[in-house]
Amino acid sequence: TLGVIINGTTFNSSIVITNSTTILDIASDLATIINSDPSLDAFLIGSSISVKSQIINSAQAVSITPVYGLTMNLSPISVTAQTVWNEVPGTAGFEVLTGLNIGYYRGVVTDSSGCGSMLVENLTQGGYEFEIDDPSKLQIQNVEFDEITCVKNTASISFKLGNGQFDLIPDPTVFEFTLNGTLLQSTVSNGSSISSTPTSSLATNVLSGNFYTPNLATNIVLIQNLDPNNYVLEVENTQTGCLVLLNFTIADITPINYSGQTDFTISACYESYQDPFFDQFLITGGTPFLDVSGQPYYNLTWTYYPDPNSTANSTVFNSLSNNVSFLPLPGAYQLSIQDKNGCTIQDQNGNTTAQFNFVSEFNEIVVNGVADASGSSSLPVSCQIDAEDGTIAISIDNQDGSSNSTPYVITWEVQGAEIDDDEAILLFQGVEADTDSLEVYSVLVNSIPFTYTTQSPSEPIESVVKEMAQAIDSSPQFSSSIESANNGGTLQDVQIRIETESGASISLEIVTKTTRLQMLNTTVSTANWTPLDGTNGSVDFTGFTSLNNLAEGNYRYTIIPAGLSNCAGPNISNNQIQGVINVANENVLQIREGPIVSPDLCQGNAGTIYIDVFDGGTGPLSFFYNSKPVKSTIVGEDQYIVEIDDPQTSARLEVLNDAGCGLARQISVGIGNPLFDFTSISFQQSSQYIAREDITFRDLSEDEYDSFEFIFGDGTQSERLERNQPNPIVHEYAIAGTYYVTLRIYNDIGCVAELTQTIKVGKGYNVLSPNVFTPNGDIYNQCFKPLFNGLVEVTFRVYDAQGALLYQEIGVPPADPTKEAITLNGWCGPDLSVDNAKDIITPYFIYTLEGKTMDDVSVFRDGTFLLLR
Repeated sequence: TLGVIINGTTFNSSIVITNSTTILDIASDLATIINSDPSLDAFLIGSSISVKSQIINSAQAVSITPVYGLTMNLSPISVTAQTVWNEVPGTAGFEVLTGLNIGYYRGVVTDSSGCGSMLVENLTQGGYEFEIDDPSKLQIQNVEFDEITCVKNTASISFKLGNGQFDLIPDPTVFEFTLNGTLLQSTVSNGSSISSTPTSSLATNVLSGNFYTPNLATNIVLIQNLDPNNYVLEVENTQTGCLVLLNFTIADITPINYSGQTDFTISACYESYQDPFFDQFLITGGTPFLDVSGQPYYNLTWTYYPDPNSTANSTVFNSLSNNVSFLPLPGAYQLSIQDKNGCTIQDQNGNTTAQFNFVSEFNEIVVNGVADASGSSSLPVSCQIDAEDGTIAISIDNQDGSSNSTPYVITWEVQGAEIDDDEAILLFQGVEADTDSLEVYSVLVNSIPFTYTTQSPSEPIESVVKEMAQAIDSSPQFSSSIESANNGGTLQDVQIRIETESGASISLEIVTKTTRLQMLNTTVSTANWTPLDGTNGSVDFTGFTSLNNLAEGNYRYTIIPAGLSNCAGPNISNNQIQGVINVANENVLQIREGPIVSPDLCQGNAGTIYIDVFDGGTGPLSFFYNSKPVKSTIVGEDQYIVEIDDPQTSARLEVLNDAGCGLARQISVGIGNPLFDFTSISFQQSSQYIAREDITFRDLSEDEYDSFEFIFGDGTQSERLERNQPNPIVHEYAIAGTYYVTLRIYNDIGCVAELTQTIKVGKGYNVLSPNVFTPNGDIYNQCFKPLFNGLVEVTFRVYDAQGALLYQEIGVPPADPTKEAITLNGWCGPDLSVDNAKDIITPYFIYTLEGKTMDDVSVFRDGTFLLLR
């Protein structure tokens, strides 16, 4: 048995319990039985039963017994709500009461013994309570709105009814609700909040149409699905005729918007924007979050683009609207604002982000060429030799094309002669190569040619630079890397940085100068750029944007903010724009190879100069040596041999075409003094070199030369190396002997000087002999002779086994022992082609070798060998 005793009446559950019965089934059945008493109101709250009544004097659980091994206990009964009723003074015994105040009343009838009592039923209002209210004080109170948001396109209003002292129950049978002239229907079934079944509850579902939902437990009235509009709500008490009105407006969604400034200029003194740029109070719309102090804020998402025109290298980070503390860098920041409902910013154009733009003071500037109608920055010098009539003309404008209004200072430098350095910079300017797919780009690095021929029409600058860099990288002497080079202009500048692997000096010469992509030698060093500021005899071009009377060459401009010198603070940056402008030579003549002088000319004697000059069809060419015409002979296409009868140590070679255009090169035949030394570990320890050890050679040459090589005297030599080679040259000799080591140095026009020294390895000589030879008519092993090294005198003899002399040869000393060694022809056996010749019958042959070293040491070797046919 499971039940409860309320006010002395027992209520037992009549459900049949099985192994599938749940607690909720039992509670629902018991609530239904309790509801059968008209004075009690029972309903479920989960698996608990809540019971309401005007009077509950006592309640206790009925004992239960175990079912299916499960003992179920009724939890203690607690009073969850209690109404206190106070006796109205002076009304006892009266059946009619007048002059009552607003409130709820009940009548209690008690018998004379005082042992029992009962409530008086309200036949008008129902139930056992009598409600006295003030019709003139019907109020709509506790009004709240759930507004339209980005995720909900209608609004709702909730409120309570009251009379100034307490809330009124919004009973649909008592009150009528009219909205904008339309009578609203209640969503509570049958106008009652009390269900006749234990599993039913108040109807609170939102229905389509003009409905309202009264919650008779909380006294809250809810009207939903309200579109943006102005509304008049009328509430009438149908029992008293009392009427109350409420005017309200449902506003459409207010989009989140930021109305503050979004375009900023970063001062030239700083790398980032230093002042406040974001105002949280200029965010409108949406439903903000609230912090612990009740202050509103929004969630912000920033996306930073260093290049506003590209999505590459972007970064994303978050902040709160009341805590934006970062220092913006140049670029664009896209801002997304989010409120507590997940709604985001949306402007009148539908954009879901606001963009903040930060531009450096000088990044807005663009340098444009105005030297001619095509937008070139310079005009070339005329084709005459040593002409200085080139010009530069630029304008400094804003990126939008308007004239620049930012104060600035512009200075100029000219690139001087190349200096000894291990690094060169090859700058490419332009956008794409020529429409011809076979455009040739060629340079000389330390006189070594590197060429790339385009593979497709209008090949992009990036591809041309990459291929040229790979061509340079393919040489073991150089390495290259590709870099961007911003010059503040509209051209795309990309440069190749070239370095020597050895750390030696480097020279760079542009061979092809008429390509669509312009190649410039912009090698930079502390001594390579000369200021054009009036010092050292130069013209002062400070502040000029137009320069005249210029020689051929590279000119570099530097533009800085006028007030940069007044900047202060830890974040100062050298905010400047630099670019290089080439003043070309309109001369079509180009030296592709040479000049290279003959050995006679290098020695100060009459000789020749070889030169390859591209003339673009403007030939034939004339040559002048120190302003005097000299004879020339065409030996190939654009290739000439120029005859010099009166050589000078330093002279000027001029090349002219029929139009009078020309170019000139200085011819200096002077060559430095070759000098070198060598050493090894064993030599430092014992003053003797040994075979198969590393011997280190050093170039110590002086005066004018560009490169050198070592010839080691054993049939091997080093590669040709640049001057000032920092790494040692190491060589080892396989066998003992005396070797003649030669250092040969070269200048830039092919003159050579050399120095030879001897090196004694081991005992200074060596003799090796074969033990057989085969004079059978083929090309192998036809003659027998010992091999030797380090001997200056040699006598070679051959005997048969009985000691008869068959052959004798005395070695012939060479004319120059530093270049050639003494040699032997050797014995090739008896000549069987002679009529009276015959084979020599002997089991073996004997040889002897007598000689002397350069130190006059006698050497003797002998041995036996065989002859096979």
